[in-house]
Amino acid sequence: MHFEKLIGLAGFSFGVWRWWHHRERVLHKRLQEYLAEQDRRLHRARSYVLEAIFRPGRKRQVFADPLFSVRPLRLLLRRRGWDSLLGLGKVESVADRMLNKSLGRIERRLETAFATLAALRKQRASAHILKGAIASARAQSERDPIRRGELDDCALVQFRTALQVLEHGQDVQAKEYEAHQLRKLGHLDDAEAAYAELEEFAASLSDQRDRDLMLARARRCRAEIAQAQAISAYRRQLRNSQASGRANQLMTSPDGALALRAPHGPFREWEAVEQGEMHYLSAFIYRQLEAIVQEPVQLGLAGTAYKRVLMQTPSSRWLIGGATRRLRAAAEAGLQRVKRAQERSEYDLECLLPPLDHPQQPPESVGQRSGDQGVSKAT
Repeated sequence: MHFEKLIGLAGFSFGVWRWWHHRERVLHKRLQEYLAEQDRRLHRARSYVLEAIFRPGRKRQVFADPLFSVRPLRLLLRRRGWDSLLGLGKVESVADRMLNKSLGRIERRLETAFATLAALRKQRASAHILKGAIASARAQSERDPIRRGELDDCALVQFRTALQVLEHGQDVQAKEYEAHQLRKLGHLDDAEAAYAELEEFAASLSDQRDRDLMLARARRCRAEIAQAQAISAYRRQLRNSQASGRANQLMTSPDGALALRAPHGPFREWEAVEQGEMHYLSAFIYRQLEAIVQEPVQLGLAGTAYKRVLMQTPSSRWLIGGATRRLRAAAEAGLQRVKRAQERSEYDLECLLPPLDHPQQPPESVGQRSGDQGVSKAT
């Protein structure tokens, strides 16, 4: 009776020991120990082969040019168990076939190892991206400007580290986060270059829809930068107009942001909100160009996109969750911006444009066409 209990206890203890010894947290250490032992065995085996193959010359007292010896090698291979079971065939041929099989297994294991390494790199990059997103979110709620700047810089470092972790840095999401963070920090020239590089990355996406939406988003952001730089130059009296033909081209040309998205509509939820934001931006750009026909058309399309979101989601607060409430709030805020632009020619620059190189209070003419002298201003 006691013997059975001892056997059961021994089995349980062995199971606990195996779990403790091979648990996931230390599995990499066990793998390192296994590989180290295999390396030691391989080194000993290669030393035996070297001893069997290479011999010093008969009349030389020191190790010089080696002489190939087949018989000692055969003896060594037999001693290592590399001959056939029945002793048929030359031991070299049997060993050669065994080595070919081993090489095949090694190649398959290498493929698995490379795939594992790539997966680990992606996980590491994802961790850096998440750390950057957390730092950027904390910066938005930080009141201290110095601390806010430190958090934004930390976010940018994390996004760039993610790009360095991945092979060739060809990660579309990490590059987009880096570009957005540069834009948020007001480094507009660097952000413009990052968005241009993002377009090159997006060209490698296999899905046509994902590729077009990514390209459209990048060109929209480049249009925002171009328009912001035009306003900044106008404020510094470096040009006599706030209009930006470059911004308009990035938005409305045949390969612009709106044209890239057109085949994939109608949009729902956050994609519809983004569509409304693009039309709102295009209306503002047209206003600076004094395009009195196109501006109201774009505002109407923006309002339609926001209304579609509100119609697609229930309005009762008891029937929707937090994600839907945030979606409706974004659509309602966008619709209010459109109404202010239609009724009072007021545009929300904080929503529209990235921080300018020389931030200052926007003059009253920002919301107006370049030649207008009205009192409406962007808010």
